[in-house]
Amino acid sequence: MAAASDDFLVKKKAFSALFSLKRDDLSAISSLPTDYDVYHLHWINGLANLARESFLVQKPIVWTLHDMNPFTGGCHYTLGCENFKTDCSGCPAVNRLFRKEVTSRLANKAALYRTWPRLNVVTPSNWLAAEAARSEIFKNVSIHMIPLSLDPLFFSPPMDTVSSVGTSEKAVNIAVVAAQLDSPVKNVDSAVKAFRSAYSLVPGLRLVLIGNGGKRFRDIPGVRIAGSLSTAELIRVLDETDYLIIPSSADNSPLAAWEAAARGVIPIVNNAAGLPELIDRFKDGFIYNSASELVRLLSGGLSHSMERRGELSLRVQQLTHPSSTAEKYIELYESIR
Repeated sequence: MAAASDDFLVKKKAFSALFSLKRDDLSAISSLPTDYDVYHLHWINGLANLARESFLVQKPIVWTLHDMNPFTGGCHYTLGCENFKTDCSGCPAVNRLFRKEVTSRLANKAALYRTWPRLNVVTPSNWLAAEAARSEIFKNVSIHMIPLSLDPLFFSPPMDTVSSVGTSEKAVNIAVVAAQLDSPVKNVDSAVKAFRSAYSLVPGLRLVLIGNGGKRFRDIPGVRIAGSLSTAELIRVLDETDYLIIPSSADNSPLAAWEAAARGVIPIVNNAAGLPELIDRFKDGFIYNSASELVRLLSGGLSHSMERRGELSLRVQQLTHPSSTAEKYIELYESIR
């Protein structure tokens, strides 16, 4: 109910990103245990009310950010607004009735974090690290960049596939992956629209949409709705996929991009937020700046090879294997204890 209030009452309908205000007044966890050496936070909205946990003042805290919410008055992506660098006053994302509450929430966050002298922030992307460093809240906090860690299954040998994406030797298979295909921020509509234009020029293209929702795309030629998949099912589809489109209007370092690249799937990303950084990290892929540019990419004779897939997969494994990520976190834990 609190989440619904945030979505339909607090924020403006035109603001497409997630917003947490009422949800953060609640806590699914009644209280945190007090006897651990390090407290590592991730996405805590609605799960824990940190202001109640006074013992954290004495503890080393590592906070891995997955979006901008910890250093804003409530939005998870600011979509270009820079009020988080000051006090979030006049928040354009919410209805006027809640603007003072947003400003107060940011001030309360800042006051709380100042009582944590051993706080260290981690981000999975340089983009998010830079945004955090520009914020009023985290501008004086130590910020570290540690890549995401992947399920080791994504580094297993290729699975046997049985044409789950309608593949053929001449087809170029493309995927879009989003937990919610209907999320405005994921911007799947723009990718499907570009695909339709390219498909009219190159009928050999195939697009599979992976995630919940997306029923309105069901009858579009060349498009298949796969729904939500298990890890094994996702790997099987990715092994038949050549390219992954990430059309999000705001995203940090999406796990789907890393998972796909671990299977050798080449990314095609929108030039927004932390997405262009992926191309630099992967040393492969494409960035597009407009729908027409995406259409040209899709219809311009995309090429791929098993050798290229293998090189991409190896680079991602070196960056995101759990053992590699764990080593970096252990080093951080030991440095702040």
